[in-house]
Amino acid sequence: MVCAFYLSAILIQWRRVILNNDSLSVNVGEKETMGMIKWGVCIVVCAVIGAAGLWLATRNVPDSYVATRQMYIGNKQTTGDIGRFNADSLLIKSYLKAAKDSKIVDEVQGRLAKRGAHLSRQQLREIVTFEQDLNTLIVDLSAKAETAELAASLTNTYVEVFAEVAPTLMADMPQPELLSATRPSEAENVALYETKKVLVYGGTIGAAFGALFMFWRRVVRETCQQRRTRTSRVQG
Repeated sequence: MVCAFYLSAILIQWRRVILNNDSLSVNVGEKETMGMIKWGVCIVVCAVIGAAGLWLATRNVPDSYVATRQMYIGNKQTTGDIGRFNADSLLIKSYLKAAKDSKIVDEVQGRLAKRGAHLSRQQLREIVTFEQDLNTLIVDLSAKAETAELAASLTNTYVEVFAEVAPTLMADMPQPELLSATRPSEAENVALYETKKVLVYGGTIGAAFGALFMFWRRVVRETCQQRRTRTSRVQG
């Protein structure tokens, strides 16, 4: 896109030069065209360097997957009762505070260990998040892991343990109703270092740096030219 923009600008400039046959216009047009070419080359080169550099820096970083499973936490009497719905909606925030209680975390840790996944309590608390959907009694549990399989397994295990243990920790908490289990194929790769994203981010950063460099170079050159002009006038 950058190359196409500068090529179009250069062609337009040369068209103006051809239509004006006096030598002064040609010289000015050539200088402007060469300046635009330098700008374009610098930006393109910096964009390539930026994309390549960021790709090299992140190519060995593992992927990161997020799996999500939903559950409904509400009383059966909630349907059609706005007051009860609002009360249950507020209570969900209290119920979710038990989500990372030691009893739940320890149970999840033990079940995952039996499947060959060994995670510490701190890791489990950091990679699992709960979020209530807006204006609903639906809660999303999301877990992040390096593989889609582990993310799905962790999510399903945590939701199931929460549904079993949380009602024993919180008085009058309704039994959560679990929606369909998540599958590895449904896990989303959320890594910022995916190849396409890396190339776009790196290229954008490089192009911006190239434009700033050329602008700085032009300012410095014009400043030096003005100083030389003042000096020659004083000496003259």
